[in-house]
Amino acid sequence: MDVLDRARGALLGMAVGEALGAPLEGLEPEMIEEKIGKITGYLDARKTQPEHRSGFFVHAVYEDETQAALAMSETLVRKGGFDVDALKTRLEELGQTIDGNTFGCYRRPRRNFRTAVRRMLSGAAWEECGVNTAGSGAASRGIPIGVFYRDDRDQRLRASVESSLLTHRDPRAGAATASVAEAVAIVCALESPGDAKPAAIAKEIAAAARDAEELMAEKYETVLYPGYEPYLHQYSGAAAELQSLVALDIEPAFQKIIGWASDKGSRPITHATRGFSLTAVTSALYLFLTGLESFEDCVLDTICEGGNTDTLGCLVGGLCGALHGVDGIPAAWRETLKGADQVLGWGDALSGEADRGALPSLIAQEARLTPPAPPPPRKKRPVPQPRHGPGRDGPSGGRGRDGGRGGHGGGRGGGGGRPGGGRGRDDRRDDRRGGG
Repeated sequence: MDVLDRARGALLGMAVGEALGAPLEGLEPEMIEEKIGKITGYLDARKTQPEHRSGFFVHAVYEDETQAALAMSETLVRKGGFDVDALKTRLEELGQTIDGNTFGCYRRPRRNFRTAVRRMLSGAAWEECGVNTAGSGAASRGIPIGVFYRDDRDQRLRASVESSLLTHRDPRAGAATASVAEAVAIVCALESPGDAKPAAIAKEIAAAARDAEELMAEKYETVLYPGYEPYLHQYSGAAAELQSLVALDIEPAFQKIIGWASDKGSRPITHATRGFSLTAVTSALYLFLTGLESFEDCVLDTICEGGNTDTLGCLVGGLCGALHGVDGIPAAWRETLKGADQVLGWGDALSGEADRGALPSLIAQEARLTPPAPPPPRKKRPVPQPRHGPGRDGPSGGRGRDGGRGGHGGGRGGGGGRPGGGRGRDDRRDDRRGGG
């Protein structure tokens, strides 16, 4: 398989994976099984999560993490290499208000990402824009970095670190981005998918994460937030566990990821798919390395774990796409995804097989895919209370709706992901295939 096919597969795979996972975000695996059952393609979030109003505007379309990765792709291609200020400019342009949308072309951007982009729009230097968080949102940028710098490890590390620090000033986010870029670069060098060796890839991933941490401490200390030192090597420590995790079934592997993250994080962790670099990115790499046989099975197994399903779908989709190429992605998913042709065009450009002068405008492309924000919900009128005459028995009040909105869904990066249990991936795959 040539680099062109891997580049196209990587970018289309991340877009497909995010579009598949987004409607399930925040749901528990049991809720996914109960509400949806068998998953064969893109879902309508208005049906999977009707209690949510914000952001589920378009069926079968990718969202903010793929958008940021495409902005990275455009920067790499048009500048002939990574330029953090050029990426900053492109992220700013995507965030400018259009057609009544309150946050430009972005679709469901995360709170911390919105904060960083607002700082960019205010004129802050790139070193001052990032938020003090170890969230997993920057990691998707490692996918185009790994393709473009597949033969240049030093530039791969630099681009991973700077692109992450632009929005996340935590060393764990930078190391996580570098680990994803490293995995993509390794896959791009393989002759065929069968040549992928999980333990060997995991070892290289951990080494890249450690080198990224050392690079940040040496050259970017003033960009990292004050007091970062205790967290500097946490991600590479988690990545080092991957070498042993790939031999485990999913439940014990997730328990180890949860245990590590809980021990090192600032708050208890209950789910391996939470939107935190030590959990979401580590889990995505584990799911990829233990699901090398099939793009379809690996991505569906991933999103059925619940939690931060858009991020995990994006990362696992990009990695699987790089491994299996475009033809490894189910045809129905390729053909139904909105904006697929443009995404493939950026894959062509990353591989060096496209004319830079003929490339489309990313801003125009994303504006076409992002509809105006929906109107605010109408306020519910109070239920009138029945009136009863003097001395007349009657109910004390009218019958109202059951109080509150139950269920799952939470905020972005909320719950989800099985905290434990004895069932393996094959058991859950049988349930999913059988319709729940």
